[in-house]
Amino acid sequence: MTINQNLMSLNHTPLKRSKSDIQFIVIHYVGALGDAKANTDYYKGQYVGASADFWVGFNGDVWQGNDYHNYYSWAIGGGLQGSGPHPWYQIALNCNSVSIEMCVRKRSTATMNATDKDWYFEDATVESSAKLTAQLMKELNINIDHVIRHYDVNAKICPNPFVYNNGKITWDGFLKKVLSYFGNTAPNSDSDNPSAPESKPDNNHSENSVYDNLYRVGTGWKDGRCINQKGAFAILDNAQSFLTKCGSSYNVYKSNGEIIYTYTEDQSAPPAAFQPYTVKITSPDVYIRTGPGIDFLPKGFTGIGSFTIVKESQDTDGRNWGLLKSYEKYSNGWVALWLSCVSKYDTAPKGR
Repeated sequence: MTINQNLMSLNHTPLKRSKSDIQFIVIHYVGALGDAKANTDYYKGQYVGASADFWVGFNGDVWQGNDYHNYYSWAIGGGLQGSGPHPWYQIALNCNSVSIEMCVRKRSTATMNATDKDWYFEDATVESSAKLTAQLMKELNINIDHVIRHYDVNAKICPNPFVYNNGKITWDGFLKKVLSYFGNTAPNSDSDNPSAPESKPDNNHSENSVYDNLYRVGTGWKDGRCINQKGAFAILDNAQSFLTKCGSSYNVYKSNGEIIYTYTEDQSAPPAAFQPYTVKITSPDVYIRTGPGIDFLPKGFTGIGSFTIVKESQDTDGRNWGLLKSYEKYSNGWVALWLSCVSKYDTAPKGR
């Protein structure tokens, strides 16, 4: 597809990112009535304190506003912005995601509130956004379960038509289009059942959801559900790779509950004693938490720099967390080691 470029030189943070550093594609709506090119002009021409990577216009034209391999945009930062579910909060970050803004229409401009239910997308906008998402999934090796809404990150009503699901196509319908383009087949329909329940990035999917054909990592299968699920993947190799991090008793399951891969642990050598090491953190918005998990209270941010890890622990989802040396005495300062902006030094400098 044709991608026009109108790259900004502000409203972003410098960070050279490899393909593996980018783990999420986040979908937004503009929340105003401007077209794609006008939006890139706006963010390019002045400091705004926010941004995105792509804008998709009313006629399906795609405009790239940020060089996402060398800078990350400011699209999903900040605290919670609503009371809705937010399963990817402090997991999907600006530094490990790319963001797509969909231009939007409104039936009445008497009010322009995020909670108004008359925002809608043009068909061409939906189609091009689905094509762009599928193209980025292939380029960055991102699974469909990591194509998410801004709403799923911090409960902001964004993208409005895919939160209320009251238009021609629902969020689940959009994801089906993405998978169709990902597989190089045209979608069957331009619309979807507007009353269909919205899907979530877990195993509580609706009937005929796009999540039905994922490879799931868990400890068992019962009543059509994966027990203790830790991940769901569109690509089998990714599921197998993730399984090696989960430990014994975990398996990879097909959508019918069949085990197709089982974890085996190499017990040829005893585990080595933990050795402190230094990590480099390249994003200013990484939380320090009182315990190893996102459910523990934040104490502040690390900032950018080098930090010594003196202990590791896993959260309930099997993700690794590191205890900072400065908080070793009371064991109350932990950072998420699984974030793409947190990396281990090969040759460790002195850290904090």
